[in-house]
Amino acid sequence: MLRQMGELARVDLDLLPQEPRYRPLTKGAWYGRRLPAALGLGALAGVASVAIHPMAMWATLIGVFGYSIARRRKVASIARLNMDGLAMLMAGELAPAAEAFEQLCEQSRASPSLHSLTVCNRAAVFLESGEPERAAGLLSAALHAGWIAPQGTLSAYYPAVAGRLAMAEALSGRLEEAQAWRARAHAATSAAKHGMHLLTDAVVEARAGNDETVVSLVAEGWQRAENLHSARQLRQVRLVEAFALERLTAVEYRGVSRETDAVRAVEAARTSTPGQFVLLTRPWDALAGFAERHSIR
Repeated sequence: MLRQMGELARVDLDLLPQEPRYRPLTKGAWYGRRLPAALGLGALAGVASVAIHPMAMWATLIGVFGYSIARRRKVASIARLNMDGLAMLMAGELAPAAEAFEQLCEQSRASPSLHSLTVCNRAAVFLESGEPERAAGLLSAALHAGWIAPQGTLSAYYPAVAGRLAMAEALSGRLEEAQAWRARAHAATSAAKHGMHLLTDAVVEARAGNDETVVSLVAEGWQRAENLHSARQLRQVRLVEAFALERLTAVEYRGVSRETDAVRAVEAARTSTPGQFVLLTRPWDALAGFAERHSIR
């Protein structure tokens, strides 16, 4: 359960995955486990100092200190591997990225906050692979755990996670949920990053049949989006725009030149490498048909 601007936002618990490696420990459960362990360790140190020798307490503290150092090193190693996985994801190397994040989801379970991030990154690979249902489940699990929220140490990640969940919901056909998560993503995004959700906005509006809105969003937000989206994401935006423009041929379109805009958008989408549109075309039959008709791979 997440609180934002006085509103209670609940994830759909039915979407949560069954695999433990995709279920970060919630804050309540983590504190519930840690507090008794900390109290027990303190009591053990006190008993040792009284019953054995005053110096015995220091042996316990040295052991705790050594464990802390080892754990920090493991977390640092996982964080480095996480960055490598992100680099593969950004390069479109989905198979090795999926393998890397699968391992990290197992290895990071002892650190719930870091585990939440790796689960979100695994969800991003599912989404890019055209599996929005799986992506929605993992993103919901990460948000449900509470480590990634509008406020807190990981709040910087919340807008991107909420935006991805909005896209996953839209591609899965749950438009009401998509609109809600899209609104939360925008509400949590700073003015400096306005434009980072253009692809999500275009997908949500296109899935809702609001083609005029799609065209307007792209025209108004393109310049900012160029600085915040990858080249692959920008081509995905152009594909959705071209799709919206084609559907507008059946109604009045108030742009200066529908034909010129449509050709521009289609040609921009064609500059992609094979497989870059799987995110959109695998779960979206109408868009897949459009891409096939225009020989967009």
